[in-house]
Amino acid sequence: MNSAFEMLIVSVLVGLALACVTGVWRLFRKAGYSGRDALIPIRNLQAVVTMCGLPEVWFWYFLIGVGLIPMTFGFSVLVSLYVMGVVLRQLLRVFGQSDDVGIVVIACMGLPVVLAYLGWSSATYRGVVPITDVRVLPWPEERRVVPTLRTS
Repeated sequence: MNSAFEMLIVSVLVGLALACVTGVWRLFRKAGYSGRDALIPIRNLQAVVTMCGLPEVWFWYFLIGVGLIPMTFGFSVLVSLYVMGVVLRQLLRVFGQSDDVGIVVIACMGLPVVLAYLGWSSATYRGVVPITDVRVLPWPEERRVVPTLRTS
């Protein structure tokens, strides 16, 4: 009886994983990207950032935040969570869904399920929506000071 229960749990988890993978595949196809991009780990994150219309620097913020976890005793996870929240909020916007902060916080806990939902739902990709309420974190190229000429 114990093995039957385990088989049931494994079957449900495999079914959920397949539904998530095919949903993310459909999400990418709706946005005009190749479905194979959804299966490549780093490429799918880069494609989602591009799909949202965010600068590519957001992709690097997330990777740097994840990469520095051992050196910062886990504090860099906060950077990654912030970036994931901004990307998810913008992704909900470009698919015409509600982008309330509460929904985004809950959705960050189950990101693959939300991506699969967007793929399986009737939501359509509306193109890039300008992001005006989130400030881009400073990047070395953005901090350069351009000298001005004084005429007096």
